[in-house]
Amino acid sequence: ANTGITMEENTDPFVPLGFTGSYRMEVHQFKNGVEEKESPMNIGIAFTDDKIAMTPQGSAKGGMRVVYDLKNKFNYTLMTDENGNRTGMKMKMMKVNMGDAEEKPASDENKVVRTNETKTIAGHPCRKYTYKDETGAGEAWIAEDISFDPSKAIASVVKGKKVDSWQKTPYSGLVMETTWVDANGKDKMVMYCKDLVVGKV
Repeated sequence: ANTGITMEENTDPFVPLGFTGSYRMEVHQFKNGVEEKESPMNIGIAFTDDKIAMTPQGSAKGGMRVVYDLKNKFNYTLMTDENGNRTGMKMKMMKVNMGDAEEKPASDENKVVRTNETKTIAGHPCRKYTYKDETGAGEAWIAEDISFDPSKAIASVVKGKKVDSWQKTPYSGLVMETTWVDANGKDKMVMYCKDLVVGKV
């Protein structure tokens, strides 16, 4: 089957991310209202102006870390197996093209709504946003005092209509909590941003 996903070399001009910090994404997946066995999944993620590092934190004894060098266009994968053996790989930085061209273009840009609801999460004042399309609906609590939108950083690694549409959302800030409910009403994903450190890695 043609998934439409292709890889291409990343030749984008380097743009500093404008943020230094780190956090852990805690992702909970529910199917038919029941949390899945391997949920939650944890991903450590860190940013500097010119680098992104990601560490999936699984239950396996070993570990993996991926570092994207945005300026020199390389990525490094560092792996440790359960016996403590370490391997590393350096590759040209590629971009994953999601190839979702056949998807219907978004009918209106105003699917993301900034509401008047606010709450404090981990000391940051957050505002509630809601969003919906034909695949489902969700809400996000965004710390607007942090002028950093990770989806802009992720765009240096992935490209596609879904990614691009988030680029156009009328906000800047860090998503501290988000809930997505599938249009089938049974499946849902909840993500929390934990252990946030701003200004150092």
